[in-house]
Amino acid sequence: MKVLVLSTSANTLMNFRGDMMKTMYRNGHEVIAVAPEPEKEWANKLNSLLLRH
Repeated sequence: MKVLVLSTSANTLMNFRGDMMKTMYRNGHEVIAVAPEPEKEWANKLNSLLLRH
């Protein structure tokens, strides 16, 4: 299943939704993280979890 995770800020994707996204990915879901601003620091962290963004 594809799962889209929306956030108002890129840093909240990892700080508040990171564990949830990791669990969904481990359970076989395709997780796509979306935030309004690109932030390289967070992009690298999301990439390390193999999440699309």
